[in-house]
Amino acid sequence: DYMDFELAQDLISNPENMPQIAVANHKLKAIQDPERYICSQDTTEHDRKHYGLCVGAYTNFTNPLRRFISMVVQRLLVAYVEGAASPYGSVEVDDICSQATATEKDVEKFNHAVFVMYLANSLKTHPVALNALVEEVNNERIVVSFEGITSLSQEQKMIMMSVVSPAQVTIHTQTNSIQLLWEERVYEHAVQDVHAQYSSELKLDSDRFVCSVSSLHWQRLLIAARE
Repeated sequence: DYMDFELAQDLISNPENMPQIAVANHKLKAIQDPERYICSQDTTEHDRKHYGLCVGAYTNFTNPLRRFISMVVQRLLVAYVEGAASPYGSVEVDDICSQATATEKDVEKFNHAVFVMYLANSLKTHPVALNALVEEVNNERIVVSFEGITSLSQEQKMIMMSVVSPAQVTIHTQTNSIQLLWEERVYEHAVQDVHAQYSSELKLDSDRFVCSVSSLHWQRLLIAARE
C-alpha cells in the first residue's frame, strides 16, 4: 500500500533493511558532544546551539521536585517571563551547571553499570539472537553494534580475528566486502534448551556420530563382502 506511511517509515528506518544508515547513526552519536549544562552568558553563540534540534538555544526542566537543576531553570524562566531580576548571578549559575553536569555523569555511570549487569544476567539465563551491524572489518578485528543497545564500549563491540580463528580471510576492495572461511569442524548439533543456564565451558563430543567396530567384526564384514 503506497499510502501506508508507517510501513514506509519502518522500511526506511529498520536497521535490518538499511544497515548502512544504522551504522552511520551509531557513528554520528559517537562523535556528538556529551550533554552538559552551561551558562549562556559565558558561552559563544555556536556553543549554545543544539545540533539535534537545530535551534540556536535550548534548555529544559523535567522534574523540579527531584532535580535541583530543573528548579533553577524553572526559576530563571519564570523571572524572564515576568520581567523580574534573575534570582542567580552568572557565576552562581556557572557553578550550579558544573555541579549538575558532574552529578549527571555519576548517575549515568551508575545506571550504565546496573544496565550492563542486568543485561549480562538476562542473556545468561535467556539468550537471544540479535542482528549485528558491522561497523568495521579488517584482517585483525570486526567491530559490530546492535540497534537499541548503546551502552557497549568500543572494546566490547570488538571481535578479534584471533578469537574466531578463520582459516582464510579475503578482502574484496572492489565490492568493499570481506570473506571469512573456516575449516570443517564437528559440532554438537543436537537441539538444546536455549533457556538453559550453561557453564563457562562447553565440551563438544566429536565421537557422537562415530560408530566403533571391533577388528574381529570388521574382518568378518570384509569376508562377507568378498563372498
